[in-house]
Amino acid sequence: MARLSTENKKSNRLPSKVKLDDKGIDLGSILCSACQDAPESAAHLFFECDFVKKLWTDIFSWCCISPREIHNPLDLTLALDVGPRNISFKMCIDAVFCTTCWWLWRARNMINFSHSRWPSNLLHMVKVWSFH
Repeated sequence: MARLSTENKKSNRLPSKVKLDDKGIDLGSILCSACQDAPESAAHLFFECDFVKKLWTDIFSWCCISPREIHNPLDLTLALDVGPRNISFKMCIDAVFCTTCWWLWRARNMINFSHSRWPSNLLHMVKVWSFH
């Protein structure tokens, strides 16, 4: 859970399209590379995009956690505090959540810099890399 707090602070510094645009860098479009429906802020990229919401629902299901709305890293931390869970379980879930965020950022970069499509196997990649 400590890592999620750290990630929250770092997410405010991520060079999302909105952040880069705020700094005067012309990107052509600040729309999310995955959905093309909303500006790409860190919150949108990690929590609000429809592609991402589906992934989080699948992650919660895989981790046997009741699905919930998440809008920021604090909501992820609160998801860990539901029910009596031991510290080992919480540490594993923390690793899964951090790995999910890492893969979301990697997928975003693949789209922007390699002109790829949104990966259809993100859930699989999170499962493999969470305990790699």
